[in-house]
Amino acid sequence: MKSIIAATILALSTIAPTVSAHGYVQNVILNGNTFTAFLPFQDNYDPKPSPKRITRHIPDDGPVTSFTSKDIVCNVGAQDASQRTTSHGAVPAGAEVTFRWDRWPTDHHGPVTTYMASCGSDCSNFDATGNVWFKIDELGLVSGTTDTGTWASDVLIANNISWTVTVPPKLKSGAYLIRHEILALHSAGAPQFYPHCSQLVVTGSGTATPSSSELVAIPGIYKTDQSTMINIWNNGQTKYTIAGPAVTKIGAYTTTNSKNKLGGGAGPIPFKAGKILSGSAVTAAIGSTGDAVASGNNAGATTTTTTTKATTTKAAVAAASTTPVKSCKVSTKKRDAAKANKRHAKKRLSTNH
Repeated sequence: MKSIIAATILALSTIAPTVSAHGYVQNVILNGNTFTAFLPFQDNYDPKPSPKRITRHIPDDGPVTSFTSKDIVCNVGAQDASQRTTSHGAVPAGAEVTFRWDRWPTDHHGPVTTYMASCGSDCSNFDATGNVWFKIDELGLVSGTTDTGTWASDVLIANNISWTVTVPPKLKSGAYLIRHEILALHSAGAPQFYPHCSQLVVTGSGTATPSSSELVAIPGIYKTDQSTMINIWNNGQTKYTIAGPAVTKIGAYTTTNSKNKLGGGAGPIPFKAGKILSGSAVTAAIGSTGDAVASGNNAGATTTTTTTKATTTKAAVAAASTTPVKSCKVSTKKRDAAKANKRHAKKRLSTNH
């Protein structure tokens, strides 16, 4: 019996390193102004009312596993009216938007994409299904092969666990959803999607809009093909096709942000709380030339992800990203907490992710 117990413990000890947490966007930085994103393990359980957030609510740090479900739009439950938000953050057209994650596992290799959708004058009740999305940024397999090479997710880790995009400089002012996503491909045939949506007010004098051919529906961009079902651990693969349309050419916008490369990260960003806009303030901001900066009303703003120096060497990322891990489990503590939320408990998987 003792030998069986010892063998069991040894077996479990070899599995333990493959079990890791996932991640979520913790801060959204608009033109240098920081907004705390929805914090699922705090905001879902703190006394109500919850702090005002410009990001749509999420239940936890787990993935969306069905790319045909409405959950693929902005994360599990985020399309439900009760999980939307009335808050927006202002950003000038042509300015940078940075998404800072709380963490990201080194084995969860995959592409990073960012889309936008026009909500008109307010995103509070905007249903983001249908052909409303246009892509403003993408990066997939950067170099090498799919099993040991460098992916966009590795670049994100190297750059302060962050990703920076540029709002098209000539984009028409108005309210927009911005959808930032990592697609984790570490489990062959079982892709994991981590979308997050933030509500913006794009300011400025721009008039450009995407062409009808650039607009796509979500769900709809993902298919049962190489972009989602690839086995990245098969040796020798040097090509990967990112799902969805090409990056928009709005107003001659043809390039992605240069910071999304090894050694290109933003580094420390001075903390300056962004002003939460809602209701008539959203309408008033549309067409203005500023970014509506003010301190004091971004409740619960955190600086924890804005002060760490990025690791930017390719060798450091490669060393951290070469161990194949075929599957992982969501943190038991966090998953149990998420199950306590009755609005989402039936919508999540309770086994392996």
